[in-house]
Amino acid sequence: MDAPSPLRANVMPFYPAGSFHSPAGGHYLNNIEPSRAIGQTFLGDFLLPSKEPEPILDQNGVQFAYITQDGEELDRALQLIGQSHLIAVDCEGLNMSRDGELCMVQVATADQVYLFDVVSLGEKLFTKGLKRILERTIPTKVFYDCRKDSDILYHQYGVKLKGVLDAALTEVYFRWNNNMGVPRFLKGYKRSVETYLMITDPRFYQLKDQISNQMTEEGSSFWKDRPLSKDSLEYAAYDVKYLRLLHTVLTERMSKRNIRMIYGASTRFVRMERDLNDLTERDTTLWTQIQPEWFTLN
Repeated sequence: MDAPSPLRANVMPFYPAGSFHSPAGGHYLNNIEPSRAIGQTFLGDFLLPSKEPEPILDQNGVQFAYITQDGEELDRALQLIGQSHLIAVDCEGLNMSRDGELCMVQVATADQVYLFDVVSLGEKLFTKGLKRILERTIPTKVFYDCRKDSDILYHQYGVKLKGVLDAALTEVYFRWNNNMGVPRFLKGYKRSVETYLMITDPRFYQLKDQISNQMTEEGSSFWKDRPLSKDSLEYAAYDVKYLRLLHTVLTERMSKRNIRMIYGASTRFVRMERDLNDLTERDTTLWTQIQPEWFTLN
C-alpha cells in the first residue's frame, strides 16, 4: 500500500475533450481561484495552494500483489483497477520495444500495487480485461515516459493506449510554468521523486541504482528469468508506487488548460514510437530533446 499523504485525497480523473487553444498569455499557476479546494476537481479551473507536505518516512519497503496465474485473484485485481479513477502504469521487459519481449506490467491504484507476470499470463492478461482498461479514457493512466511502453503494448498485444497523462511531460511543463528555466531534456523518475516528494525510503533509492546499473551493465534479459529475484520484483513495484503521488503534487495547482496541454503532449508521446513503420525511422534528436511543439494544441 502506498504511503499516506494529504495530497492524495479525492484525486479525480482527467476527462479529455475536444481541442483547445494554446495557453500562451493565458492563466498560469499564480492565478488561483479561491473558491476551489484541493481535490474538489482534478481539472478544476484552479486549485488552492496547500500546506507543505510532511516528510513521508517509509520503512516498510514496497508492498505488492504479484499475479502469475489466471483465476479469482487476477479477476479481482482487474475489477478494482477498472473501478479506479487514476492509476499508475509501467512495463518491464527484454529490450523494451516491439522487437523485444514484454515481461511485466505494473499497475498502482490508491490502495495496491499489482505486478502482472506477462511471461506466465501471456495474452490472457489482456483479453480478460487489461486491454480494455488501457484503451479506455477512464481511468486516467499515469506513465513516466510512455513511449517504449506504448510501442511494445501495441505491437505485441494490440493495445492502443488512451487517457494517458505522462508524468515526465508534466514535470517538464511544471518547470517551464514555474520559471525554473527552459527544460531541454526529460528528468528521470528517480530524480523527480527526489526533487518533488519528501520521501525517506532508502530501499527505493538503493534499488533504483542497483537494478538500473544491472540493466546498463548486463542488459535486460533477467526480466525473462523465472523465478524473478525479490530485488527485481520490488524494483518493478517501486516504479509505480510513488507515480500517482508525483503526478498529484505536480498538477495540484495547475489550471484546466495546463492539464489539457500536458494531455496533448502525452498523446503525442503515446504515438511517437508506436506509429513508426520501423524503429530505424526514429529521430534521435526528437526522441532525446524536448520539443516545444509537444505542448501545442491545434
